[in-house]
Amino acid sequence: MKSLYHAPARPAVLAAVCAATLAAAAPAGAVQYRFLFGNGGPAAFQANYDGQGIPKKMDLTQQPVRAELMDRINLTLPERKDVRVSGATALIADSESSTLNLLKDADIWVTFLHEGAGYRNAFGFYQYPAAGPPSDRDAVDYVVVWPNASYSTSGGNARGLKTGQQVFLGRFTAGTKIGFFLMADGFDGTNGVFERYPGWVWHSLQNLNMETDPLLRPHVIMLRDETNQQLILGFEDINRQSTGCDQDFNDVLFSIQANPYEAIATEKIGELVDPNDSDKDGVMNSDDDYPQDPLRALRVTYPSDKTRAQLAFEDLWPMEGDYDMNDLVFAYTLTEVRDAAGNIKDVEGNFQVKARGSAYSHGFGINFPKLLPADLESAALWVDGQPSVPLVSEPGQHGLTLVLLDDSKKIANSNPGSRTCYTVKFNADRNCPEVKGPTIHFRATFKNALTRETLGSAPYNPFIYITGDRLRETHLADHPPTDKYKGWLFGWGQEGSDPAIGRFYKTKGGLPWAINLPLEWQQPLEKRPVNACYPAFVSWVNSSGAEDADWYRHPVAGCVFPDPAPQ
Repeated sequence: MKSLYHAPARPAVLAAVCAATLAAAAPAGAVQYRFLFGNGGPAAFQANYDGQGIPKKMDLTQQPVRAELMDRINLTLPERKDVRVSGATALIADSESSTLNLLKDADIWVTFLHEGAGYRNAFGFYQYPAAGPPSDRDAVDYVVVWPNASYSTSGGNARGLKTGQQVFLGRFTAGTKIGFFLMADGFDGTNGVFERYPGWVWHSLQNLNMETDPLLRPHVIMLRDETNQQLILGFEDINRQSTGCDQDFNDVLFSIQANPYEAIATEKIGELVDPNDSDKDGVMNSDDDYPQDPLRALRVTYPSDKTRAQLAFEDLWPMEGDYDMNDLVFAYTLTEVRDAAGNIKDVEGNFQVKARGSAYSHGFGINFPKLLPADLESAALWVDGQPSVPLVSEPGQHGLTLVLLDDSKKIANSNPGSRTCYTVKFNADRNCPEVKGPTIHFRATFKNALTRETLGSAPYNPFIYITGDRLRETHLADHPPTDKYKGWLFGWGQEGSDPAIGRFYKTKGGLPWAINLPLEWQQPLEKRPVNACYPAFVSWVNSSGAEDADWYRHPVAGCVFPDPAPQ
């Protein structure tokens, strides 16, 4: 807890707090109010508060409140702007996130920030055991902090309230919950408070509020200000079903401090974000991965930030070959850098060669069928820690085509530990040690940010080809070839493509020559068909992925590399 919020020595205040804490709760069946400064009826109020509802013994010192904080609040909760329209709907707190839940014993303060109300509202708190919230207002022990929570000279007197004036609520034990309430236009100069509009007392606990529409019962926004280790509390002071309600939730604003701050359970409380937008792209700095770059705002990684997808190819197209789907296997991620409108400015890829089970050498690339080479502003390619080299679209292609690898043998790791291991094959033979293959990295920047419809979705259109036979490509099922494919091979032998209906790279029986998986798998051993190692593979293919979606998690023991550990 910062020294800013350390409780000053206030003997009179603490005595008043102790007296209020020891006072009996309001009797059942009668809604009564007691006061933080003093306790009892009108006489007690008149003895402890002035004619404008300001505590006579309140320390008038104004705690420092940074202008930057008020700017953040004003931008988050602008005056007379319906939060449901201004985009702050998600900030409206439910009963749980507008109530203090104490995990440890703690001292609690409340600090007045400002108000934008036409009413002279009364503000206070109530407490209850975490396991026993009040079910109706008769069970609430109301403690009024400020009978008149009005800004100085605006419904209050010149003596207060002013921004930064702070009151110590008391010390509360772990397991206690503290709710807050606002009585609309509830100040009364004689009795302290008065329910001028019956039922217009708004609570953190929504079940105590009077609206018949449960969606309109919340009257509180509570936000974490992690920078200053405090909470921001805002109220809407009018019945939310009334046409006169502006729904701006800034009618009265407070901050709440605790010592220790971590005594409050804050995980369910929303955060007061930094509204600054340094690059003026319409995305706040707190949400902007590139706060200084107006062309970029968000990084999104496929399949996720913490996992890798998998591409696996059979390289004997248009023949099925051994159908072991291990001839070239990549574990990869693709990251899109998007602008404020969600269009894609950059694509970054990381492709680790996971296995090579072929005697052939392969090239590997990605085709973007709806893009032209002229759409590319720049691109670079590098392998592991080596220097990057410029990358351009493959010559002779109408559509943008980036060749990331021209000879898989050149970058393949060797396996010298066993005579049975090929020097250019790895991770496909149970007699060979598992090795880590190299990783190919690339970054492509487009001249203009691209729509999803134009770019396509990850992994776009990846393909391999046999080095020295560039015209023999292998793509994912139903992904078109590039301009360099051998068209006459479609429909030859076991090949079942029909370009007229958009069917590509499937056997006549519907099996693919390449697959994309959302997670990594164990590839089949050399010469072991994928459908033999994964019995549910064909069901997944024939159902277009509707059945056995997790087929790749259930290999046959002794059929894949590496062999899964026994369960």
